[in-house]
Amino acid sequence: MESNNGLHFKVCACGCETTFMGRSNRKFLNTRHKSKVNNQIRSNRRKVLVPTFEKMERCYRLLQKIKEEGKLKVWMPISDLTRKGFDPNIPTTRLKDKKTGTEHMVLLNFAYRISGEGTQIIIFELNN
Repeated sequence: MESNNGLHFKVCACGCETTFMGRSNRKFLNTRHKSKVNNQIRSNRRKVLVPTFEKMERCYRLLQKIKEEGKLKVWMPISDLTRKGFDPNIPTTRLKDKKTGTEHMVLLNFAYRISGEGTQIIIFELNN
């Protein structure tokens, strides 16, 4: 149904089923309804990433604690960290030392390397 001035009866696309008068290309009653839909879409996309981000945060906090305890640059049993929730296989970037050829995993401002047999870990703090 169209009125004389070009406005149309519309139903809000957010799902509230509120009717309003608006241009033919207008989907939402107002910006609050539009924000509600966009926030829900963003939330659904991020739901998949939340467990990974939580795991990365837990690992980062453990690395910070190691720094506070003064245990950087010292080989230590990896089992001590894994018992506290550290996951050495979290998604990180890799950094290769040009001098020695060793590869380190990087999590924000920390880098760590796991020994060849996989039982020891050494942690470094990176300079910015």
